[in-house]
Amino acid sequence: MTLTLFRVKLDSDADVESLASEASANQQILGIKDCLFCSRKLPDIESNVAHMSKAHGFFVPELPYLSDLEGLLTYLGKMHSF
Repeated sequence: MTLTLFRVKLDSDADVESLASEASANQQILGIKDCLFCSRKLPDIESNVAHMSKAHGFFVPELPYLSDLEGLLTYLGKMHSF
């Protein structure tokens, strides 16, 4: 068994976009209604976050202070594809 680990330093949103554009055509970036942990697609963002919380233990610390939940899920979906 071979295990390869990559450490990528991202200094800006441009770095994230650059990495996302390099993803192969076969890799699909998850949308805001897609679970980050399983293949389930949910009808809206709130249902998705509730599902990930209940089924997978996902939580966002300091959620009341989060101003862009959609942006956070978009970012995590992009990072998940790598």
